[in-house]
Amino acid sequence: LAALVALLYRLRVAALHRRNHLLDEEVHRRTQQLEELNAVLEQQNVTDPLTGLKNRRYLSDMLPNDVAQVQRSYRSMEAGLRDRLSLNVDLMFLMVDLDHFKDVNDRLGHAAGDLVLRQAAQVIRDKTRDSDTTIRWGGEEFLVVPRRTARQDAPMVAERIRSGMEAHEFRLDDGRRLH
Repeated sequence: LAALVALLYRLRVAALHRRNHLLDEEVHRRTQQLEELNAVLEQQNVTDPLTGLKNRRYLSDMLPNDVAQVQRSYRSMEAGLRDRLSLNVDLMFLMVDLDHFKDVNDRLGHAAGDLVLRQAAQVIRDKTRDSDTTIRWGGEEFLVVPRRTARQDAPMVAERIRSGMEAHEFRLDDGRRLH
């Protein structure tokens, strides 16, 4: 009788251990799913759904760090570390506003306007570096934040984007092309 009770006890303990192990695996799996979903939500939170560019929220999240880095660089220069002067330490903001965009929406419809915005976003991506950030500011406005660029190079960066827009042929679904 004692051996039977001991056997039942061991079987019950083994079953509980197996169940705990399965529950631990399930908790781990669901935690991983939750982390993946949170990452997707975080990305959606800082991304413009139409263009795939970053949005204003992303700018407000990243700007304090960028400003702090620029301030550190300038403090280093003031402290006599003049070799830092040769580095591109400025933080610039370039606003890109598409001319006559309202006319595209009014004459050709919002679907055509959306195509133009997506293509404009791609032109800006193509004309900027991976280290730069392009943000859909709103409507037909984009904000480009070139990093580690000397301020005297700002006109060159702006011209590269402007000339890319001018040269681009915006293609609509109905075959029409706009400049």
